[in-house]
Amino acid sequence: MRDHWREFAREDAMFYVASNRDDWTPEEFYAQGRERTEDVLAWAGPDLRRERMVEIGCGAGRFLVHFAREFEVVEGFDIAPEMIELARRYVPDNVRLTVSSGADLGGLRDACADFAFSMQVFQHIPDREVVAAYIAETARVLRPGGRAVLHFDTRRPSLLRKAVMLLPDPLLPRRHRRFIRRYPLPAEWPRETAERSGLSVLDEREPASDGHMLLLERPQ
Repeated sequence: MRDHWREFAREDAMFYVASNRDDWTPEEFYAQGRERTEDVLAWAGPDLRRERMVEIGCGAGRFLVHFAREFEVVEGFDIAPEMIELARRYVPDNVRLTVSSGADLGGLRDACADFAFSMQVFQHIPDREVVAAYIAETARVLRPGGRAVLHFDTRRPSLLRKAVMLLPDPLLPRRHRRFIRRYPLPAEWPRETAERSGLSVLDEREPASDGHMLLLERPQ
């Protein structure tokens, strides 16, 4: 998975982070993360502490630049060193960037974060156990009372999608290559996995869709 994402980052990092456009400028790419960060923080609640937050799969930092205005310290993790290097050009000094192992948040101590976030990341991971490991890591690094907003794709796969998944990458447009394509999960899986990890589900948006999000809390 790391090798694929390193290649994606070298080819066109901004496209592979946000593949709804082919012609991002840096100004447009980083500006379009503002609305999402404002939305998730409002959803997380006005009583959310704002000392430290963590983003899993931060890519080139399109959300980090906005979270950095809201938190004292922001931690960004990504599997591709090239994504991290691009993010360094744009994020402010209170953002710390780490090349991750691809399955954990190594380097963060237990119960250190007020907020964790991941958007359009887990959908690209074909191994369900890796996604479960990241959910468990989210529970580990959150302080009691800390919250998380995590995104999943939980659509029911169509027969066409299943057929496309069998084709070799050279026959596919770049949006559908392995590890940029989506690997949907069962609709109930994110909630059940979060609860097994010790997190409480405070709210849920759009289950059984490609915009499925959970608002989670580590109990006090």
